[in-house]
Amino acid sequence: MNTELPPNVLKAKEKLLNWLTDDNMFRSNIRDDKLLFGFKCVLPLGAKRELMFVVVAPKDLSNSVIIQTSMALSPEHFSFLQQLPSDEKHDFWHKCLAQLMLRGYMTNFAMEQSDVKAVMVQKRLFYSGLTHQSFYDTVTSVHLATQYVATEVRRKTKQFMPTSPPASGDVDYESFR
Repeated sequence: MNTELPPNVLKAKEKLLNWLTDDNMFRSNIRDDKLLFGFKCVLPLGAKRELMFVVVAPKDLSNSVIIQTSMALSPEHFSFLQQLPSDEKHDFWHKCLAQLMLRGYMTNFAMEQSDVKAVMVQKRLFYSGLTHQSFYDTVTSVHLATQYVATEVRRKTKQFMPTSPPASGDVDYESFR
């Protein structure tokens, strides 16, 4: 990985790392040749719950970072949605995707055959607007976007849906580009 970072990228990396470390959310660096830098992070959400998310600066986006998280469908909800008629399933996921896109989120679905197994949501944060508040607002909004999907799935299945990270525990940031 190239250690020579442009001044604006280095400044953003240092700010983000300081905020994440000060707030005890930084977990580890992500090493990837396609990134200028990357961090694995955790945001505590209450009793025994936490949001795993990543902050990555892809080399092809020299003016911003990407905040990304994901949510796996429970086996019960996956099974229920898998059994819906194809048109109904398509309409349901299209509505979710459209609502997220209208709000500026980039979204991707992890598929098993032709069915959605997990939902990944990301939002870009430009260095020019990078403040402590804007960073945490973006982390919160990405989390709320995944919760929107969880709510829609609960409505569709009329059941409680536990959320969990993908089976690997890693967020697939590459799939969003």
